[in-house]
Amino acid sequence: TFGTGINAIQLPDKSLKLTNKQVAVVSGWGLTSNEGNLSDDLRAVNVPIYTTKSCQKTVYGTSITARMICAGANGIDSCV
Repeated sequence: TFGTGINAIQLPDKSLKLTNKQVAVVSGWGLTSNEGNLSDDLRAVNVPIYTTKSCQKTVYGTSITARMICAGANGIDSCV
């Protein structure tokens, strides 16, 4: 529930244009490795963003759509 120190995040306007290698911050309490444990502490990491076209040229191909944000680097990412 929302309360002191707990609020909804503001999402960017849909007209925002992301560019290759622009930096974003992802955070959460998720797994700390592919088969690791959930984190007890809130964690955050800076990740480079890639355009949909750039990301589709990787192993992800057309599974990445314009409704997604492609971001991450070697071993640094957040899967949602």
